[in-house]
Amino acid sequence: FLEISGYRSAYIGVWRMPVIGLTKDLDKDKFNRLAFVYTLLGVLLMATIFHFVLFWLRPQDKVNLWFSLLCGGLALRHAASERIFEALLSVDALTVYNVRYRVEYFMMYALCIIGASFFKQMYPLSMGTNVMRIVKIVFGVLCVISLGPTHYLGHLLDTSHVLMVLLLSWVLWAHVKEYRAGNSKAVVSLVAFVVLGASAIHDIMNAREAYGHLYFLPFGVVGFILLQSYMIARMFADTYNLSKSLSRDL
Repeated sequence: FLEISGYRSAYIGVWRMPVIGLTKDLDKDKFNRLAFVYTLLGVLLMATIFHFVLFWLRPQDKVNLWFSLLCGGLALRHAASERIFEALLSVDALTVYNVRYRVEYFMMYALCIIGASFFKQMYPLSMGTNVMRIVKIVFGVLCVISLGPTHYLGHLLDTSHVLMVLLLSWVLWAHVKEYRAGNSKAVVSLVAFVVLGASAIHDIMNAREAYGHLYFLPFGVVGFILLQSYMIARMFADTYNLSKSLSRDL
């Protein structure tokens, strides 16, 4: 089977590597890939619902709202990247492709704003307000551009990747400052970033060098979500224990 796709732009050509083999082996590989795809989607959706319910029960805890939006955005971006829309919808293929293509790029930039806002709630003192405003403006402009003509999207990709690396560096520096200030929970979040980053680097090398290894990014995303969820739960557990201690002292 040879699968051809203008996934990012017309001149890219082949999106997935051509493979040859027995039909049953190819079907098994395809099933395993889809199992990973839908498992990750399920984890993200469950985390989205769970943390939104927590926010609904305690509206003053904005961190749950932003984390719910982060998980939901990752689920939507994942569905677009893995072309789940084409698999589930039976309408005109070109229309679905164009919509999914814009959703993929829009969510990539929107998730930068959502993710930064989530960590701003977690570490309000270490993440400067002025830099946060710049992040919202820059990636907000990219969100608007992603809704326009698709031929601009591929040309902006390298620039947007540089901006994302700068944003990630700023977020990691905020984690380091929190750790130096004595916030032990920042270590858990740093480990989550290491897991996610290592899996992403492995998959990039796997795709570029055609190693043929199993893709680790789905595991990295699940690990990132679970570790961040654990960090939020630990934060609220510490707050609850402190409240009980103060009530007992009173």
